Amino acid sequence: RRHTRSLCDWSSAVCSSDLAYKIARQLQSNPASVPQGDLLAGAILLQSGQFEPALRTLVGPSKNDATATMAYTLSAEAYYKLGRWGEAVLASQEALKREPDNLMARRWLAAGAYDLGSVGMAAEELLKLAEADPKDGRANRLLGLIEKDREQFAPAVDFYRESLRRQPEAPDRGEILEELGDCLVKLNRFDEALAALEELPETVGVLNLRATCQAGLGEAEAQSATLARARELEPTHLKTLVASAARATADGDLDQAIVWLSAAVEHHPHDSQSHYLLAQALERSGEGERAKEQFRLFEQWQAVEQEFTELHNTASAEVSNAKLRLRLGDLALKLAKPELAGTWYRAALALDPRLEGARRGLEKVEGTRGR
Repeated sequence: RRHTRSLCDWSSAVCSSDLAYKIARQLQSNPASVPQGDLLAGAILLQSGQFEPALRTLVGPSKNDATATMAYTLSAEAYYKLGRWGEAVLASQEALKREPDNLMARRWLAAGAYDLGSVGMAAEELLKLAEADPKDGRANRLLGLIEKDREQFAPAVDFYRESLRRQPEAPDRGEILEELGDCLVKLNRFDEALAALEELPETVGVLNLRATCQAGLGEAEAQSATLARARELEPTHLKTLVASAARATADGDLDQAIVWLSAAVEHHPHDSQSHYLLAQALERSGEGERAKEQFRLFEQWQAVEQEFTELHNTASAEVSNAKLRLRLGDLALKLAKPELAGTWYRAALALDPRLEGARRGLEKVEGTRGR
């Protein structure tokens, strides 16, 4: 995921020049310093992107007391970059057993745990990273995202703000501000949300958040104009259509609300809320038979969404359960969320590369993305 890539955006800082290779060879030629030579050679291979050879070279140093900590740390990085997140977690834990203050190992542990869907473990490590490095905002940024996904919006706001305080010019500042604004909207803190969104460019996501704030502040005309602009940018955007229907209903135009909601279920047939809202609108307009069909579809897709939510919560505790992650990928794909499905399929394969269902699912996701 892009957020964990940001967390681990650092180099192993090994010089890959001829001098480094020469030093490694010299160390390897002396029986007393072979582990150190292999360690340096493994680091050079890692930095050059040769992850499998690096892992093979680091086996010896990992068995030597003098080099084991760094060998496990570098191995964790190699495993992570190969997508073998479960092994990255184990290697990081081995490094931390020997050196609890090893921030590099802790970063790979947090990243691997997060990508496996074990957000509880990831949050625990991120808190330690945030405490250890007061100038780095990346751990707080990811903690904010974890709390936002958990729908714990108040602590998420605190983490996002602390991230921005630590790194005001963070490369992903725009994403942080939009996520912060979303959390503030969920808390009905509309003035604060508008302030957070003020500097962001006009995108559909930002416009929808502004429209929600305007509705909450009683600015009906401003909300209507904002939603109209959002529809111009992306006519079939789900949140825009649902919000437009709500605005039309509040204005007493039930027919227009039904038009927007009908478009929502046409373009997003896997969204249970849209079916439910359309069913209610149809029932109010006297179209009982059409309403019954929409209620049926609501129940059908709500069951899929509920299963996904329940398994998602279970995944955090069952760190090594590959089949559970495969099921989450299948459900996400069924809900027309290919990016999320790909995340879970990759997590399943990181734990069990032989899981053919996950491999087929990932191939399907990537094939769809390529078209």
